[in-house]
Amino acid sequence: MKSSIVDKLKYAEKPEIEIADGVSIKVNNKAMALLEASEIVDSGINRASIARLMELLYSPEDIEKINALELNLEDFMTLIQESLSAAIGGNGKN
Repeated sequence: MKSSIVDKLKYAEKPEIEIADGVSIKVNNKAMALLEASEIVDSGINRASIARLMELLYSPEDIEKINALELNLEDFMTLIQESLSAAIGGNGKN
């Protein structure tokens, strides 16, 4: 007997978060990307891993938006944490 879960899957839905007035980004919520991002965060963030996190979580266009904000390190870490939370938990504007 075959069972279907098609109606339970949300392939195209990416969480969207507002990072500044009028500036929103979408977060990659694909399982493999999130697993790798979580491993990076758990093992400790360094200069090399920051670039990889950005590639995993955001599109090139959204990376440009983030870079344009010139966030300090504390705000950047908040962005990463909230992005992961939105992607895993489905928070944000779907």
